[in-house]
Amino acid sequence: MSLVQTARKALPRALYPSSLLRRLVQHHTGFQVVGGPFKGMRYIDRSVWGAYIPKLLGTYELELHQSLERAIADGHQHMVDVGGAEGYYAVGLLFRMPTSGLTVFEQLADARSAIRELADRNAVASRLDIQGSCSPEALQRSMSKTGATLVLCDVEGYEQELLDPTKVPALLGADLLVEVHDAQVRGVSDQLLERFGSTHECLRITQSSRSLANYPYRDVATRVWPAAVLKYGLNEFRSPENGWLWLRSKQRAARAAH
Repeated sequence: MSLVQTARKALPRALYPSSLLRRLVQHHTGFQVVGGPFKGMRYIDRSVWGAYIPKLLGTYELELHQSLERAIADGHQHMVDVGGAEGYYAVGLLFRMPTSGLTVFEQLADARSAIRELADRNAVASRLDIQGSCSPEALQRSMSKTGATLVLCDVEGYEQELLDPTKVPALLGADLLVEVHDAQVRGVSDQLLERFGSTHECLRITQSSRSLANYPYRDVATRVWPAAVLKYGLNEFRSPENGWLWLRSKQRAARAAH
């Protein structure tokens, strides 16, 4: 047994450096996102899916910040988030876009409860429609009903089946920000680029490394804690093969130009 394993076995989980760092960040931020596109959003005490500390820091998926700001500036009146987890993006977008609506699909009941809690904390619940599992048919119905022009998607490989414009033609008139899971479904990025290459402007976004410079604040605690522990707080624990696609609809851009 290694020294690290021995220490873990001896220490209660509450005293793990990661647990102490979590409480330190919660205390410093007051459960409010302190950086990134959703700066100022009031947050909850847990993450249902995805790393928690980076969400409070506002460094979560920082590779997407530029695309998110572009989407926010485009002023979509209705959006769809498929695979909403506890609502970081669903509530965050409504927080930034006070006249817009959003439909979020999330299959886990605990996550849907967390979305409601987060929406209530940020006074956006009246503009949020929370649904369960999503299928191509359900996505087409939702987009047709609401006229949604932005889709966020993080469904652990199901994007291969879900994001099919032959089954969901409404996708052709929408911008898509998709996490692609090539580690789970080999070649799914290339498949989606082939499907949407003629109808969308396509950008492949790859993961970038994190450094202590990404911390949105520096205080006494962050200056005395070991760098390895602080960098752990920025870690999102992703497969290095996974990334994102930012697909902007040419059809929607043409309509907006007129």
